[in-house]
Amino acid sequence: MKLGFRKKKITSADDAENLAKNVSLSVFVGGEENLDALFSALPAGAEIIPVSADITSEKDGITVRASGTYPAGKYILFAHSDITGDAAEFFSSLAEHDEELVLFKKTAGFARGEESPDIAEHILRREKKYRLYDFGFALSSELYSRALPFCGELPEGNILLPAFLLAKSTLFLAYAPFQSFSASETRAAQQIRRLVNFFADIRRQLDPLRYRYLFNIVCECAICAYASLVKENNKEELRDLDVFLKQENLALRVAADERAPLNFIRSLRKRDFSPSLPIRAAAAVTLFNWK
Repeated sequence: MKLGFRKKKITSADDAENLAKNVSLSVFVGGEENLDALFSALPAGAEIIPVSADITSEKDGITVRASGTYPAGKYILFAHSDITGDAAEFFSSLAEHDEELVLFKKTAGFARGEESPDIAEHILRREKKYRLYDFGFALSSELYSRALPFCGELPEGNILLPAFLLAKSTLFLAYAPFQSFSASETRAAQQIRRLVNFFADIRRQLDPLRYRYLFNIVCECAICAYASLVKENNKEELRDLDVFLKQENLALRVAADERAPLNFIRSLRKRDFSPSLPIRAAAAVTLFNWK
């Protein structure tokens, strides 16, 4: 049964700005989390916003808002699972920081709660230990407002990639406040068009280093999309993908040709997208290496 309390719905960034001084943290929840544990870990002044159905629980000092409410917190994060013992300390630590993007993860070589301000450099250099989608994240209200318009083309509206690309400052904190998080890099063939469109939308906002980082990501995803379709023996989709890349971003298509293992994309094109055994082997290697 719903409790009889009123929820003020914030519908715009302007409304959120009026409350930001009083709201320490906004947490989007999906509805399957242990809300009692989350309530206990959150600092006073935090707010919870359900992603879909409204939440019927409440606790003094924590505001529960209606689904669809625009977040008003200094920082915004997404709860994808139940919290851990790190949660309360991590949530409280955010009040001490002003970086636009805070990445978090329990990482070997870092003491619990240890900071690393050069995390963005490691990610942009694409070091295996620092893959963007291996981290959870919290972002400032200002960054949320700037990144949100670029989410429409991304799978499931994933905000992490545009937030990282647009952040003016990024910090790493060695905490694991949630048991898991669901942000994931998507290389599925059906998503590559959306990723290419996202690249077209955001590229003018990026400095050369971030532009190159995103170009390389999209190129790898394009190669993986070709490989996935080879595995499915989907000639029509392969042909359509090739035409799409030629029309939308020829430089990306050329780069994918040059970087594909054993030149399997060029070989596909010569064979009118009928995969041979060597092409299938190259596609399999591609998918294995980029799991």
